[in-house]
Order: sequence, then C-alpha cells, then structure tokens
Amino acid sequence: MALWLHSLSNYQVGFLFVLSFLMVSVMIPALIRYKLNLDPRDSIAAGADESYKMFITLVLVMIGFSLVQLQGDHKNVEDLVSREATLNLKIASLLTRFESDDANQAKASLAKYVQSIVDDEWPELQNDRGSDSTAAKLKELTKAISKLNPQSNEQDTIKSDIDATLTQVVDIRDARIATTRLYLQTYLWGSLSCFLVVMIFFGWFINPLSRMIFFVGGVTLGISMLISLIFILEDLYRGESALLPTPYLEIIPIITK
Repeated sequence: MALWLHSLSNYQVGFLFVLSFLMVSVMIPALIRYKLNLDPRDSIAAGADESYKMFITLVLVMIGFSLVQLQGDHKNVEDLVSREATLNLKIASLLTRFESDDANQAKASLAKYVQSIVDDEWPELQNDRGSDSTAAKLKELTKAISKLNPQSNEQDTIKSDIDATLTQVVDIRDARIATTRLYLQTYLWGSLSCFLVVMIFFGWFINPLSRMIFFVGGVTLGISMLISLIFILEDLYRGESALLPTPYLEIIPIITK
C-alpha cells in the first residue's frame, strides 16, 4: 500500500489523505446523525467540544515534532551526498596531478564508479539496499589506485592523499546506504495515531450538526494535509519528493573531462 502511494504525485497523496480523513471524521458521522436524527445532550456536546480542542493541540504538537525530525533527516542526507560527491571529485583532481598512465586508468574507473552510483545504486536505495554492481566498480577503483607507483616525493604525497580520501569514500558510501533505514520512529506513529483516533471520536459528538460539519471539517482538512506531508517526507528515496543524485551528476562531466 505504502509503495503504491509513493508512486503517486504529492497532490494525489494529499488528496487521498484529505478525502479519507474527511470521510471518517465528518461525512460518515454527519450522515449517520442526520439519517437517524441523533442529537447528543448539551452536557455531552460541551465535554466533547473541550476534549476535541485539547486533542487538536496534542496532534499538532506530534505533527510538528515529526516534521522537524524528518526535515533534519533530509538535510543530513543531502549533506552526506554532497560530501561524498566532493570526495570523489577530490580523488579525480589528485589523480590528474599524479600524471601517469595508471592514474588515467584509475580516473576512468572513478568515472565508472560515480556513474554507477547514479544508474545502478540510486534506484536500489528505494529497496533499502546498495548495488552489487556499484560495489564491484568501487572494488575496481580500489585496485586501480593500489597500482599507482609513486616516482617522486610529490607523487608519494599525492598517493597518500588519494588513499586517505578513498577510505573516506568507502565509509561515507556505507553511511549513505544506512540512511535507507531512516524512518519516523514507531512510537511517534503510534502516539499520533492514538491522538487522532480519540480526536475524531470526540468530534462526532459536537453540536449542533452544522458546527460539527464546518468546525471538524476545517480542522480535519488542515491536519490531514500535514499528515500527508509527514508520509511524503518519511521515505528519503521514494516518491515525488525523493532525494536526487544531483551532486554526482554535476561532477561526472568534470571527472571525464
């Protein structure tokens, strides 16, 4: 179900969330109350009204906390991807300075590796794993760099910088793959769901019916849109708002130049 929703546009996801919440909180209970001529007592309606307002606050607090966390996850992964791209570009620059046939071959392997991140690995991140093809190309790059044979002090220094940077590339790739397991914690979803259920329940008893329709409907409209935003942002590599491999695409022409 979640995978299917992520295949839709953000507007479609938002529409489905809004429609679903409006049906449960307004349309169905309003129809039942109208058809059966149900009219809660004033004391019940007053208590439900106050409780409804309290749970609105709790739901909004949980939504705000969740959005802050998800936005932080997005920012951290974007920084991680940019850093990885920068390190690969640094290796390309060092290989150019090394000035040897082996360095040129290593640079070609580097270009294939970065291209593989875009073509092979990025789609696999949607399945919460890395690409075996990309891992193989990283291994080829490591072998190509190990063949570099410094002939001067300058080349020896450059080789040391390349080795150190390559180690960082390997580590940061592992960290990037690990970010596929970043989701909103279960306890946050559980708490938010409980507050929503109770809030919707109290909304059914608000009087008069016309106030219930417009008051509960307006609140539900806003909250359902925020919850759809949480769903859209939760998965970093799926959906219309998924992270893109833009930093890698930007450095590929520089490396192959």
